[in-house]
Amino acid sequence: MVIIVNNKIKLQALARLRFSENVAQSDVDEALRLMQMSKFSLYSDERQRSGLDAILDIYSILRDEAARANKMDVSYAQALNRISRMGYTEAQLKECLEEYAALNVWQIHPNTFDIRFIDA
Repeated sequence: MVIIVNNKIKLQALARLRFSENVAQSDVDEALRLMQMSKFSLYSDERQRSGLDAILDIYSILRDEAARANKMDVSYAQALNRISRMGYTEAQLKECLEEYAALNVWQIHPNTFDIRFIDA
């Protein structure tokens, strides 16, 4: 039995809804779909983006971008383009860059502001 804590969904419960004793791939797919929809709701337009939430959101966007590309680097231009589409500003990006550089999560190139994640 696999439990997805954040959405309080038990894959076994999804199987039981189908009157089955076994968890099927469709149960896993549905659980993943629900998790994705939950994640998307965090980025809704109604959400107020300010303060530490913006810094954390921008970090998550950049981390996901690097993971998606399977790289340790994200260019500043690419980062700015990506976060701008999510409604964040360049000032918020710079604040995020400084915050996570101070935490040694990434390094910032001094001239280009390109981001390099530090492999922990």
